[in-house]
Amino acid sequence: MTSKLRERRQELELPQIVVAKLARVAQTTYSGYERGERPVPEKVAVRIARVLRADIQTLFTDDAEAGR
Repeated sequence: MTSKLRERRQELELPQIVVAKLARVAQTTYSGYERGERPVPEKVAVRIARVLRADIQTLFTDDAEAGR
């Protein structure tokens, strides 16, 4: 999951600080989401998905879970 956040952000050529600001979280908090050090609250996940123009399930579902 966390690598999906980073990959999508990099595809869009957005720095963490921009994604964090648009998702209304601190940059350090967003960085923690990307590294998997913090759980992403549902409301924040929705905002991040909007910023990254991606489906929330794609960003926040592990590949192993998706295959079940």
